[in-house]
Amino acid sequence: MSWARQLPVVALLAVYSHSIALGQPQGSDQQRLESPHRPILLNAAAVRTFDVLIRREVLHDIAPRNVRRAVSFKRVIVDLDKKRFLALTEGTSYTLKESTARETVRRAGMLHFDGRTYRADPIGQIRLVKSDLYGELSSIGIFDWRMIGVQQFPFAWYAPAHGFSFDAHLAKSLRPGTLAKVEEVPRKPDLLRIFRRTISDHPEVLGNDWDWRIDKTTLMPVEFTRSIRWKRDGVIKTAVERRETYQWQDRDGIYLPKSVTAEELASEDGIEYVVETNAQFHWFFVNEPISEERFSQRYLTDPTAFQDLIDPSRCGASDLITSEE
Repeated sequence: MSWARQLPVVALLAVYSHSIALGQPQGSDQQRLESPHRPILLNAAAVRTFDVLIRREVLHDIAPRNVRRAVSFKRVIVDLDKKRFLALTEGTSYTLKESTARETVRRAGMLHFDGRTYRADPIGQIRLVKSDLYGELSSIGIFDWRMIGVQQFPFAWYAPAHGFSFDAHLAKSLRPGTLAKVEEVPRKPDLLRIFRRTISDHPEVLGNDWDWRIDKTTLMPVEFTRSIRWKRDGVIKTAVERRETYQWQDRDGIYLPKSVTAEELASEDGIEYVVETNAQFHWFFVNEPISEERFSQRYLTDPTAFQDLIDPSRCGASDLITSEE
């Protein structure tokens, strides 16, 4: 049973009592770690090993003859305590610009085992990585699911150079000086609200509002919005720039992401449009022993072995297959 489920509803606000009231600066690292998102992060910290396949789609529908669509599959297998990981990615990008259509495919991967990190980009061309592991992981699009609902999705995975310690990761992920408050949501008794406001020195752009909605039963986020505030002709206006929604699944008392959807305002060539992101997760297991065979270099050198792990039809993740694939 999840630790959150053992708390009565009347005690939930007390769980968030570590949050700092709006307008009061935070102080020490300890205060920063015990942030309004502490329950979400404690849930993620309970996961020590995992194996997950993620399908992510990003759509830029700018105009009828100007469309970009990227679909990627990411297999991430991690043993935090033994400091091992295997991260594979296969991405296909489709571009339509006027009358020209183009499709590109990229297959890459990284392996960390016995203190060494290897990268293949493309698969079959392996090399030893000696520095900047964070940049290497980010460049192949590996993100940290543990930060869903805390940071904007997707949030880059911190590499082993920054330590496998979750507390070290957390300290780098939560910004110092964060101002936040927690309150009930009117007419929605099943939700809590975490609200944070940032202030800008710009004469017209006043700053951003960050707003999370938290399920009282699970203490997990269900929605996040980022809004921009600006002032013109003496009038303050607000517009939502980004919205994310989350679905979770209960695995032995730990809540794992099932899906993430996001919409964000963007502009190109004077045209405003919405970038749509959808991600689905297939969990093979959490907190189970991982065979050393899973951390083999052959997944970076052998295209067949690579496909055995990344192709949803071959690895038992058919729920991630859509009618378009």
